[in-house]
Amino acid sequence: MTLEPDFHAALHAGLHWQVPARFNIAQVCCARWARGPAARRVAIAWEREDGGRGTLSYGELQRQADALAHALRRRGV
Repeated sequence: MTLEPDFHAALHAGLHWQVPARFNIAQVCCARWARGPAARRVAIAWEREDGGRGTLSYGELQRQADALAHALRRRGV
């Protein structure tokens, strides 16, 4: 499939977000995926320079994010 050169510009010209005043992007991008069957799906796949590889599921990512949030709160952040 070949797209016309201005397809990208036309697509974005019609895109308008309606974001509420109080919006938590972490909730939208991770937390809702960390519940139920999707929690086991891969959220992040990584590879180190030495060739080591790994993945982090949505559930694991949420647990790590929660641990960081709690540590920051304990320190008054």
